[in-house]
Amino acid sequence: MSYLDDLRECRYTAPSGASFALQFDDLSRSTEPKAALLDPPQQSRTEVQNLGFSGVRFPMSFYLSGENYHTEADALFKALMEPTDTRRPGTLQHPRWGDVLVALVSGPSQVEGFVENMGQAVFTVEFITVDREAKFPATTADSGGQLQSDADASADASGSTYTDKGVPGTPSETARVGESTTDLLTQTGAALSGLASSAQDLGAQFEADLTTALSTVDDLVAAPAELASAVLALIRAPASALLQVNDKINSYKTIANGMVSLTVNSYAECELLFLGIGAVAVASCEATLSGDLGNRGDAVDASDNIDAILAQIRALLEAAEATGWTCDGDTWAGIEDLMSTCRSRLLNASFDLKAERRKALPSAMDPHSAVKALYGTWSDELVDQFGRDNDLADDEWFMIPAGRMVVWYA
Repeated sequence: MSYLDDLRECRYTAPSGASFALQFDDLSRSTEPKAALLDPPQQSRTEVQNLGFSGVRFPMSFYLSGENYHTEADALFKALMEPTDTRRPGTLQHPRWGDVLVALVSGPSQVEGFVENMGQAVFTVEFITVDREAKFPATTADSGGQLQSDADASADASGSTYTDKGVPGTPSETARVGESTTDLLTQTGAALSGLASSAQDLGAQFEADLTTALSTVDDLVAAPAELASAVLALIRAPASALLQVNDKINSYKTIANGMVSLTVNSYAECELLFLGIGAVAVASCEATLSGDLGNRGDAVDASDNIDAILAQIRALLEAAEATGWTCDGDTWAGIEDLMSTCRSRLLNASFDLKAERRKALPSAMDPHSAVKALYGTWSDELVDQFGRDNDLADDEWFMIPAGRMVVWYA
């Protein structure tokens, strides 16, 4: 039996179940070792931590041909654009290397010739192997994608709950909900305007949306779906900004702490509070998906801040339920699960970040020499960061005195 006898039909099955038999030419696969390298200062050695191998990649070119190739090619292109990830992979029946669960990491690119090579479509893609069961610690991409999905689900649930239950029953109740809405929006502006203005192309739009919401509070109270949409959009707006993660989370903690001023004298007011709770919970978790976590301490602080927000909104909820109102159980369960997942993800991420270290300098030295001694190397960027981390005084940029306690990250 020759190697040709072992070749199988090449077939791709999308997560939706759509399946396509494919012609192919060359086959290849590759992977790379994952290793953490550490060069200890003042030592002529390198420490290597073996972290396994990356997923196997399969770059492929395949073809569809025949009189009606274009119909199948369009369907294949659509199937290749279906989202694929750890929880929803595609299946590649590889001609040489068996049935493989895969996600698409490059392509699809589709080319059709009408001078040469007519009557066929040529696709270029690259797949990577995935595993349905997430391993600990979860990768940033996989856990981040699931966290965003959970955040979207909690936002939708919070909005739907308020839409269904946030209708005031009397004129006085309507007035109180209007006052509380104004209070919530004002607190949101005070806490988030600085963040929004620091993010490119966000500040002006945030201020415009906030002004519109504040000027139409009466209309929003009369239309719960629109009020829910406005509150969720405003509070979530700066969450994805590429800023310091803890700066964003602390701003959301400010909103949570300020919501103690919202009145809960009626069920409609309690529902508004619950909407605000959901928006803050969602946004604070989304804030961890983008931005800067510089070191292990930052990640742990972010986790603690998420925990503090959860404790505060639990206290707010207990105060509201003391009036006899009861929150929607499914929505609250989703919020708790979301924040628990977020906190766990941050703690997992902390293991991949540098830890803060402290040391009293044994002798006087200039910043470049200090960085070289501590890090084993130096660059202008590293020296600048070292200066900021240690708040070097003007004279210390020339010489740091012996015994000075300094911080570095490794």
